[in-house]
Amino acid sequence: MPRLENLATLIRRRLVLRAMLGSTVTVAVMAGAFAVVLAIAWPWAPKWLPWTVVALGPLVGWWRARRAMPDDEAIVMFVDRRLDAGEAIVTAWEVGDDAPAFLVPTIEAAKRRLDEADPAVLRPSLGVSRAAWLPAALVFFAAAFLAPVPTGHGAGGGTSTQVRIENAEALTRIERLAREERDPARRHELDEIAREARELQRQLAQGMERREAEERLEELRHRLEATRRRQTADEQRARDAALEALAREPEMQRALEERDLESLDRSVERAAARREAADRERARDALRNAAAAARREGDEGLAQSLLQRERLLERRQEQAALARELAEALPELEGQRVSRALDRLARDGDGNQLTREMVDAMRD
Repeated sequence: MPRLENLATLIRRRLVLRAMLGSTVTVAVMAGAFAVVLAIAWPWAPKWLPWTVVALGPLVGWWRARRAMPDDEAIVMFVDRRLDAGEAIVTAWEVGDDAPAFLVPTIEAAKRRLDEADPAVLRPSLGVSRAAWLPAALVFFAAAFLAPVPTGHGAGGGTSTQVRIENAEALTRIERLAREERDPARRHELDEIAREARELQRQLAQGMERREAEERLEELRHRLEATRRRQTADEQRARDAALEALAREPEMQRALEERDLESLDRSVERAAARREAADRERARDALRNAAAAARREGDEGLAQSLLQRERLLERRQEQAALARELAEALPELEGQRVSRALDRLARDGDGNQLTREMVDAMRD
């Protein structure tokens, strides 16, 4: 059946692409960490060297996907269950062109299902949640790039305390912060910090004492941290109102109170993985009410941030529901690996891991 072959090809390509993306993110994080270690242990090493390792990510993903690719039977079973064909597609695939007369209606039903199938329903998830680790990789690479490099080095010579950096991206970002800030008072303070950052960047390009550069960078970092932590009275009232609305979700409330957006995202994903619909609805209502409370107090930025978390919860909830649906549709695959993946789903909201385990179980 040509239609079935086309859909199977689509599924296999999607699995390969997902593996390539996942491996690229993993290798990027590892390469970033390696870049930091290299910058500390061997500061004169070429800055581009760790980037070459990132190119291995897609190759590793392609190799892993080819090794773990489900066979034809597993793909056909997957298509049959996703299309709710009642094993008609499996039967049509098994008998091939020499179908007995009594199976002709089944074959026709399978063809109709395949012709009406929406390819989007059959595409495996790309696992885009892994992309959340990309900022960590970028931070590693930025730290390695900004690591000061002594100007004098050699096998027998002494080390110089002079450092020289042509383009300090972190200092350039400070200038962008000042341009994007809308609060006049904070913008004025960021402008002052940006002026010092430009002067420091000029001196780094010419070369300056390493200790002095480190001290001034640390001073700028502390000043930026201080401006970030200060809030206006209106912003504090809006945050307090949002915290009160999140009273029934203590994990989200604590993350918002500490202004830890990463922890807030994790708590939202865990809430999306709750098995009881009432518990998931409670989390959604809490985020929606917190956003409304922040908006009433005049903090539209905080309101939009909370609404983004509500949308994140909805996406993760749909992902978790699909994972459970797949698990229930293939009861014969309820092995130890799938059970562990289901436990991780309830604990962390990791639907991608569950999907991978089910594909592996089909292959086995």
